[in-house]
Formats: sequence, C-alpha cells, structure tokens
Amino acid sequence: MWRGMWICGMMFCLLLPACSSRKPPTPTQNFVTWSQQAPPHKKQMCVLPFENTSHIDGLDEKVRQGVAGHLSVKRFTDVELHEIDARLANIDNWHRLAPQDLGRRLNCDVLVYGLVSKPGRVYVGVYAQLALEGTLRVVGVATGDVLLHETYTTRLHDLGLPLSPVSLVASMVRNLWTFTDIRFVRAIDDLSRNLAALVPDLPATDRRARGMPQKTYPEPPPSPSYRVQVAAFRSQDDAQYAAQLLRREGYAPAIAEVAGTKQEWHRVIIGPFSSARSADETSGQIKEKLHFTPIVTRGPSR
Repeated sequence: MWRGMWICGMMFCLLLPACSSRKPPTPTQNFVTWSQQAPPHKKQMCVLPFENTSHIDGLDEKVRQGVAGHLSVKRFTDVELHEIDARLANIDNWHRLAPQDLGRRLNCDVLVYGLVSKPGRVYVGVYAQLALEGTLRVVGVATGDVLLHETYTTRLHDLGLPLSPVSLVASMVRNLWTFTDIRFVRAIDDLSRNLAALVPDLPATDRRARGMPQKTYPEPPPSPSYRVQVAAFRSQDDAQYAAQLLRREGYAPAIAEVAGTKQEWHRVIIGPFSSARSADETSGQIKEKLHFTPIVTRGPSR
C-alpha cells in the first residue's frame, strides 16, 4: 500500500507543468533594436508599482522589490524605487497614461510593469506545493514598443517517501512546513529572481563588437560603482531571509552566488551607488536598524 501511495505522489508531481524546466527567451527584435539606440551606454530603467490580483496584501511590493534588486546587477541605470514612487505621487492617474508620456514625466528610457497573480497551495498527504505567478511587461519609452512580455510561475515542492505509518506522519508534518513564512519568502525570492532573469541585459559598450561606428557616440569616462554587501551566507535560505528583512525596511537587495574554494556563498547586496558616501550612509542605516555588519565594495557585484 505504501509503495502505491508513493507512486501516485510521483505521478501527481510529474503531471504538473511546473515540474519541467524552462529556458529564458532570447531577446526580441524590438529589444535588440531599442538596445542599440542612442545613447548606447545609458538606459534608465524604472520599475513601476506592480498590480496584485493574488489577494495577498503586500505581495506585489515584495516581488517588485525583489525584481528591482535582481535587475540592479544588469547594465541598466536603475532608479531607486522610493524616487519612482515620489514622482508618481505627483502624477494624477498615472496608470492611464501611455508609456511614452509616463516615461517622459519620470525621465526614464524603459518602464517595467508587473503583475502578481494566481497563488496556489496544494496539500495531498505526502505531497505539498506552494505556487506564485508573476508577469513582466517591459516597454520602451521612445516608441512605446513592448520589448518583453513574459510570465513565470515558481513552485516549491515537497514529496515524502513514506515506507511505514510512522514515516507517513513525518512526511505530513514536513509538508505542513512548506507553507510557513520562510518557504513563502523563498518562493517570493525565486519568483523575483526568475522574472528578472527573463529581461535581457544591455550589450557591452564595445561598439566595434556590434559593428557600429566607433565615434558616433563618445563613451563617457568610467565612473566608480559602489555596493553594500550586507552579509554572506553558505545557506541560501539564510540569505533569502536576510533579503526579506531588508525589503521590509524598504531596500531592494539582490542575492549573488559566489563559488568559493570549497562551497558556494550567497552574498546579500544592495546597490549600485554612484558614490562611496551614499553607500556608507546606507551601510550605517542597515547596521543601526538590523544589526548586520555591512561592508562597502567597489566595482561589479559578480
């Protein structure tokens, strides 16, 4: 009997669409054309407040902060979320404005619209699943063209392997843990990370590699980039929990995986910042509020 329950559980998982992996899409032609428009070295991105049809209060903002944090490691010039919200507060009915008009008012080159929807929880004895779904729509301000429109569903699974009545009870208890706060935080971070991964990065500023005239747009002198490394963990769950604490304080953290000599580390970072002073101020605020011991780094996060 127990073997039969195990087989049924495995079949149930295999029939779910999210059990299969998906590859990120290649850049659309609209994105390629837009990314090569002048100036090629600077594209200011604004991540707008997300819509929420999930009936979970605050889920939209948590996913928005996570997406913004993971997008910050790309070559876009990102605008801090609190700055975007302050500008939107002065625009009546901004939801109804065309992207071209809204983008010009926000001084952005590209707008990121988001939607979180269809949360789901499945609990069938030894099998448990938590699902969250998000949609991103990226629009170029100059023409109003949709550069990307993608949906991603993240699912966390737990399938027990009961060999006896005692192990069956243990599997049920463990599956109930799937629905606790730490797993929900993990699901939000997974959804945010995968949505951000669907957005292609801008090409490198090497104009010769793109077959374009080298002197059409003079390259600006390189400016230093600073980031705040809040903490580094060997456990991904610990890193995700720290990122959630930071989001509750209004920050937009990202998690960067770094392979060490023996084990992978998960760095929780905030940035980039244009100056060491602004990075130092943020580091001090985090240390005072959350009692971490952040360090300020210079250069790329990877």
